[in-house]
Amino acid sequence: MRVASNPASRADVSAYPYHNRAAVCRRSRPGVHAGRGPCGKFGLMLLVLLCLGQSAAAGAAGLRVTINLPAYTLRLYDGGELLMERPVTIGAPEHPTPVGRWQVKRLIWQPAWMPPPSMSEGKADPVPPGPGNPMGAVKLRLTGAIFLHGTERRNRLGQPASHGCIRLANDDARALAKHLQRRLLDEADRRRVRRRRQARPDRPVAVRLPEAVPVRVRYEPLEVAQGSGVLHPDVYDRVDDARGYMRRALARSLEVPAKQLKLADGGLLNRLGTDPERPLRFDLQID
Repeated sequence: MRVASNPASRADVSAYPYHNRAAVCRRSRPGVHAGRGPCGKFGLMLLVLLCLGQSAAAGAAGLRVTINLPAYTLRLYDGGELLMERPVTIGAPEHPTPVGRWQVKRLIWQPAWMPPPSMSEGKADPVPPGPGNPMGAVKLRLTGAIFLHGTERRNRLGQPASHGCIRLANDDARALAKHLQRRLLDEADRRRVRRRRQARPDRPVAVRLPEAVPVRVRYEPLEVAQGSGVLHPDVYDRVDDARGYMRRALARSLEVPAKQLKLADGGLLNRLGTDPERPLRFDLQID
C-alpha cells in the first residue's frame, strides 16, 4: 500500500519549495548537459566513462526508513517498494542531526514536550499535548535525545532549523505512524490503540511495536537513480574533497569500482563547493 507521494495538501506546496517536484532545473537532452533555465547558466556537465555494466540493486527485505539529511527527505520502504517520500526539517548547523543506524521500537501519540537544556537552560516547564506542542501529533524515538516527530511548522520543512530532531508535517507523521501500526500490530491491538486515543485525547498514548523498525540517517549530497541525479546543498559543510566524494558516491550508486570512473571538470564539481539554496538536477551520461 502506498502511503503518500505528494504533499499532505495542495496548500503545502509553497511551504517547502526546496522539495517541490516542479522543475528546479529544466532537464537537458539525455547525455548532454543542463539546458537553459534556472540552472542552465552554470553550463553543467557530468561525464561518466564505464568499463563495466551496471548490476541491479537488490531490494532490502522488510519495513525500513531512510532519511537523507542534505535532501531533507524521509523515505519509507516495505521490502523493495517505496511507500512514502516526504520532506523533513533537520537539525540546524549548530545542532546537527546525527547520522547512523537506529531502531524505532515504540511511538507516542499526543506526546508532551520537555524543552531541552540547550533551549531552556533547564528552566522551562513541559508543554502538554495539543495544538502548539513542538512534538506535534506523534513522536518516534531514534536515539537517547533525538526524535522523529510531527510539527505544525510546515514553513520550516526543507530547512535545517531544529535542535537535532527530524520533523515531519503532522499529516505525514500520522501517516507514517499509522502505517507502522497497520504493518506490525494485529487488528485487536490496533483497536485498543484507537480506543485509548479516543478516551484520552489530551494525554500521551504509547504504542510498543512488536518488531523494531530500522532507521538509517545518512548524509549524501549526491543522489543518483535511473540515469539522472540530484546534487543537494552540503548543508553541514562536510565535503572537503569534492572530486573524491563525487567519485565514491557515483561508484556506489552505479555499483562499479571507483577507479573506473572518470569525472569531467566543470559545473557539478564546482557547485558542490559552493552554498546553493536549491537542489541541482542533472542527467547522467554513461558511455
